[in-house]
Amino acid sequence: MRPGEYATAEYPAVAVVEHVLCIGAGITMLAALVLDYRSLRS
Repeated sequence: MRPGEYATAEYPAVAVVEHVLCIGAGITMLAALVLDYRSLRS
C-alpha cells in the first residue's frame, strides 16, 4: 500500500453518530448515578 491510500473501515458520519450516542449514554448514566447517590444520602 502506498502512502495516502489508507481508508478507514467505517464512514466518518457513522463514527460521529456513534461517538455522540456514546457521550449521551455516558452523561445519562452519570446523571442517574448522581441522582441515586443523592437519594441515598438523604
